Order: sequence, then structure tokens, then C-alpha cells
Amino acid sequence: MCAPCTYRELVELCQYLYMSFELENSLSKCYNIIRFLHSMEEDGILVSEEKTIEGKVRKYYSLTAKGEEVLNEVKTKTRGLSEEIME
Repeated sequence: MCAPCTYRELVELCQYLYMSFELENSLSKCYNIIRFLHSMEEDGILVSEEKTIEGKVRKYYSLTAKGEEVLNEVKTKTRGLSEEIME
């Protein structure tokens, strides 16, 4: 398992994946964040681990190797878009 990702990395990944889906598909997949995280898990981008803390089950997500590749792609595209805007 890879190191846990930061909230910002998850947001960047969600934004990229949201933009990547067709509108109909993205609306159904992004109905709420939990559903979206499950979708990314099914796509092999995230893996989850459940831990019981103070009697409550909590789910922790980490990027897979595929997720790291997608995140790097997001960063590259974001950098490119930023450069275009700043020109």
C-alpha cells in the first residue's frame, strides 16, 4: 500500500476525474464524496482500510500506484493550464 494521500491531493484528483467524465456520468458518480471515493476505489485509484477508533469504524483511503500516476497527470495538466493562463 502506498502512503496516505493528503486532502489537497484527493481534491485535485477528484477535480481531474470530474472533468474527465462526461457530464451525465460525472453527475451520477459525484453525487456525494463517499460515492465518488468508492468509485475511485473500484477503478483502482484508491484503496481503503477500515480502523476502529474509540468504538467508531473509520475508513482511510490511500493512493494506489495507478492513483499516483493519475495524480501526477493531474499535476502536469494543472501546471500546463496555469502556464497558459499566466501567458
